Amino acid sequence: MTKEYLRHRSGVAELTQRLMRYKYPGIDRDELLTWFVAGFLHDIGKEVIDKRYPGLLEKAAPLTNEECKVMRTHTEIGWKMLRKSHNKKLSNAVFSALEHHERWNGSGYSGKQEYEISLPGRVVAVADVYDALSHDRPYRKAWRKDTALNYMKENSGILFDPEWVDVLILVERNRR
Repeated sequence: MTKEYLRHRSGVAELTQRLMRYKYPGIDRDELLTWFVAGFLHDIGKEVIDKRYPGLLEKAAPLTNEECKVMRTHTEIGWKMLRKSHNKKLSNAVFSALEHHERWNGSGYSGKQEYEISLPGRVVAVADVYDALSHDRPYRKAWRKDTALNYMKENSGILFDPEWVDVLILVERNRR
């Protein structure tokens, strides 16, 4: 796994935790840890893909249709890996791994929409996309933070849960 992949996992975990702490200031440490883990493990299925298809995660050129199909399997792979655990700290991670590519309007991987998507899926989706946009990727340069926030706002209620986009904007504006 690349340094960027590990940075992204940590970035999503930290942002997920900040979103929850902002929305629920009295959240207890154990619950906050389950949210950190949900963000950190959302892409765990990509580790299997990386072993089966070395170099695919770092590919700078556009993915072929077949490669896109392979990449889309990371959500179900991650879900299958995590659902076997009885560790309570993984309770949110099971759903974040499976649903972080679901979209508010139903255009995501499985077609779930709005509140059919679990809370971990909705929160981690916001953290995942914002973190990905605001950092360099193998196939593109990072967007400026304000550009990434504008994208999130423009897609609030379309791709993302509007409540959590609002929380993201408040969290990021308070960081400046």
